[in-house]
Amino acid sequence: FIGGQMIKYICKCNEYLLEEESNRIREKRKQKDEK
Repeated sequence: FIGGQMIKYICKCNEYLLEEESNRIREKRKQKDEK
């Protein structure tokens, strides 16, 4: 059933993007702390 797999794939993509975003925010915070 293609629909279900599509939803799973989209969820995985969203999780990955959230992970990337939180990593980026963490890096920015680190840079602020260093200054």
